[in-house]
Parts: sequence; structure tokens; C-alpha cells
Amino acid sequence: MRVKRLSIKGFRGIDQMILEFDADEPTVLIGINGVGKSSILDCISILLSWFTGRIQTQSNSATVPEKSGRPFKNEDITNKDRETHHEIDILHEDRKVTWSLTKARNGDPSSKLTELETFVEKIHSQLNEDPQFNLPVMIFYAVNRVVLDIPLRIRKQHSFEPIFRAAIDAYDGALESGEIDFRIFFEWFRNQEDIENENKLELLRQQENEKEIEYHIIKYRDVQL
Repeated sequence: MRVKRLSIKGFRGIDQMILEFDADEPTVLIGINGVGKSSILDCISILLSWFTGRIQTQSNSATVPEKSGRPFKNEDITNKDRETHHEIDILHEDRKVTWSLTKARNGDPSSKLTELETFVEKIHSQLNEDPQFNLPVMIFYAVNRVVLDIPLRIRKQHSFEPIFRAAIDAYDGALESGEIDFRIFFEWFRNQEDIENENKLELLRQQENEKEIEYHIIKYRDVQL
């Protein structure tokens, strides 16, 4: 999945801007301090968080609470403007998906998410059919990041089953700005190590059993009754 186009209006120090991204090449933002590079990345992360939030909500699940994306705030609105408006186009397997968010000063936010919701429904269907379905990778490593300490002892552990649920849970906090918590990643990594070690032990047991069976077959193959 690639970001194809971004439209920004009245966002922090950006009056109005439309960016077209190359679908086949990486994008690098270059500019002096204060020109708006971080604002562009923040805007993208907020818009994409509405994708990850809906991916994490199973449409047919009563146990998984509905998640929305990160909101635009009053302080994000340029001083001279009454609202901030943003639209993003993404490409996924040659399919274009567009959604937009608007925040009026001291007013309720509005959104156009129809294409996004249809797109997410399709991904949910693919995940249900194939738990190994590859979800788009998303991570926002903000400029003002703070990495939190990881406790050596984790009292409350997450469940990483089934496989597709573990993949969806990887979106937790992926597009947050500021504090970055690697706790769940370390939990997942340790869980994968435990599974790998258990599989190795099971394989060793099977090999030992096969050797034992082979030994007895060789030992008693010439025995006549």
C-alpha cells in the first residue's frame, strides 16, 4: 500500500498544499527547520490512523470495540482559518482509495470514509479466508518521540492468537505521535521465541522416537516366530 496523493488545508503552518507521491519510489522530505516537514508526516499519520483503527475493528465482532483514528484538534487549525481539511489517496494493488477529514474550530469533526470502509471490509474478508494475508506495514517514528522503558517483568500479558488477530494488534500505537512503547513488541518477540523453542523440543522428541523405532526394527528384523 502506498500513499499516492495528500491534500492539506489550514493545518498548523501550512496554508494549502497538494503533494503527489511516486508510487514506485521512496519519498524524502527536505527543508529547513519549521518549513512543515513534521506537519506533513503528522497529517499523513492522522489520516492513516483511521485505516488502522478500522482494520482493528472486526465488523462482525461484538467483543472488539470500534476504534476510530487520531483526531485533528483546534490547535492544528491555522490561526486565520476556521477549519482544517485533509484528503488522502492511497494505492493498494492498483486500487485507489480516498478518504478525508475536516475539523472546524470549536466544532465537531466531519469525515468522508465510504471508500475506506469498503476497502477495510474487503481486507477483513481476506483475513478471514487467509490468516496469513499480508497486511500493509505502518509505523510512525515521530520527530518528538520518547521511547518508554520496558519493564523486566510483565504482569499482564497479551494474547497473540489467532494469527490474524496478532497481525492486527501490531497496529496498536503504530501511528501515535510522542511516546513510543515497545512493550507489546517485546512480548510478541518473546512469545515467538517460546513457540520456536517448543517446536524444536517437539521435533527432537519425534526424532528420538524415530531413532528408537528404527533401532528396534533393525534389532528384531531377523527374529523368526
